Amino acid sequence: MQVDATFFPQRSIAELHEHVLNEAGGGTLGKQAALSVGIGRSLGVKLGENHEFRLSSTNKGIELDKNADEAKVILRTDRETWENLASESWSMMGLILQKKISLIAGQFNHVAAWGSASSSSL
Repeated sequence: MQVDATFFPQRSIAELHEHVLNEAGGGTLGKQAALSVGIGRSLGVKLGENHEFRLSSTNKGIELDKNADEAKVILRTDRETWENLASESWSMMGLILQKKISLIAGQFNHVAAWGSASSSSL
């Protein structure tokens, strides 16, 4: 699905990471997202082209690193789908129901916890 950038601005993966690290992750929204998800939870994301990362909820907010395999929940998707999620074109649950995101490790209820926080932390 192509979305109109006027209504749904697209972020590149590099911009997304910079945003999480420099603004949302440790800012007010990142701290709220971490509390919403539950402190100590982590979400690994594996995209195509060997690009993977882990989001972790901590007392400081949402932290980002490259240790996707160490996450408690691991998802696999493609870059376009992840960008649609980051731009809020689609919700995490909507993308999972369409089988555009696959759960490859962990429990579904932990994915659901990240779904509500994804708009503020991603």
